[in-house]
Amino acid sequence: MLGELRGVLIVVVFAGGPHTAPRVELARQTLAGRQPAAVFLTGADFPREAAAETAALAAALPETPFLRDASRTTLESAWTVARRIRERYPTGATVLIVTSNYHAARAMWLVRGLLPGRYAVETAESADLRVRDFFRSRLTRVLLRGELVSWLYGFPVGLALRPLQTLGVLALGVAVMRWKRRRRAGRPAAGR
Repeated sequence: MLGELRGVLIVVVFAGGPHTAPRVELARQTLAGRQPAAVFLTGADFPREAAAETAALAAALPETPFLRDASRTTLESAWTVARRIRERYPTGATVLIVTSNYHAARAMWLVRGLLPGRYAVETAESADLRVRDFFRSRLTRVLLRGELVSWLYGFPVGLALRPLQTLGVLALGVAVMRWKRRRRAGRPAAGR
């Protein structure tokens, strides 16, 4: 899959608690011999959860800028990263999402909905969970249930983004993100 990708390569590594380190290691292995234009490290878990692996990835890609996003959700990370990719690479690029096998479909669904057709979106998946472990591991059950619940909002949002992106209405997403940040910071939202 990655061997067929052409043009500017952007890598987005989604953090994921105990699965952050394997995701970063997968990015390092997948990018061996390549020099992407940028690597985005998304999620509040960086660099705490994968400090050694992140340092190894940075050492393997000395010419590549590493960009951080401390979003707390996949949806927020997708909004932020897609906006930054559109700003930095307006003519298009190939975006490689590196995440866990149970998370890849939703992350790709959201990012594809936020990037117009001139961007190709692919995934590299870390095999963090196996469905057969559902009855053996409490962590597996919790993560898979959480992913299912996340699809309940992620799927409709992804559907809504597809027609909106072609109309250029992504400003709504930026306004919502700013409103959420103001609420978190304790500042009143505009218009109150």
